[in-house]
Amino acid sequence: MAAVALAVLLWPRAQGGPAKRSAVTLKVPGRKAIALTRSEALNVGEGRSSLPMPGRRSITKGSARITYKFDREGARRELVSLAKSGGVVRVDERPVEVLIEAPTVQQAYPNNCETAALQMLLASRGIPRNQTELQEELRRDGVAGGFGVDPKPLIALASRWVQPVDLSGRTPAAIFRRLLSGHAVLAWIGLSAGPYESWIGPRGESVKVNLDEYTVLLRGLAGDRVLVNDPLSGESQLWSRTEFSEKWDLLGRRAISA
Repeated sequence: MAAVALAVLLWPRAQGGPAKRSAVTLKVPGRKAIALTRSEALNVGEGRSSLPMPGRRSITKGSARITYKFDREGARRELVSLAKSGGVVRVDERPVEVLIEAPTVQQAYPNNCETAALQMLLASRGIPRNQTELQEELRRDGVAGGFGVDPKPLIALASRWVQPVDLSGRTPAAIFRRLLSGHAVLAWIGLSAGPYESWIGPRGESVKVNLDEYTVLLRGLAGDRVLVNDPLSGESQLWSRTEFSEKWDLLGRRAISA
């Protein structure tokens, strides 16, 4: 009888009852799981104790350094919700900053900003190509009546080494999401709203162009700032998101990525 009574007394502990310390597990991306008692979870969730996790983390993805922000407020709410019943809190994160390694290249000719930008785009994927060689290999049937290069011939050329993505017609938000995923973006922009000029192209087509057409490489994003490689100057510049969007609109929202 004494042995049976002892077994009954010990049974709740063996089943993970009052003696079990951890009731809530906090899972943070990139870190070890954190075990909390129910009272600890409640104190953290209600703000009486600090949240045992950082606000951000950074990872390297290819040539990109991406910073993610943790949803700390969402984690606190989940801790309060599970403080009584126990369970697992999986912390959400979202990318908020990115820096992509790509050289700043100055264009070799007055009108080859597209192939200079393509050289930088390929370099961001670890593929060394020279803009003069790219210019020689570029199909001429995609030239808009003798002025500028449309995305199609650039996509066809880039396809020899990467799988390019045509982002033409997308929203600025889609461009920024692509950047935050770790991929540089080659974009056609207007340096100003004109002047415009029209003529008949070599195939009899009507051509209207913005003479201030230009191509740049986007390779970074932090807050409101977009990091832009400018092949005209061979330097990097910081634009606001609005500045990029306005300039991109002037050229019909054309862009590719790799």
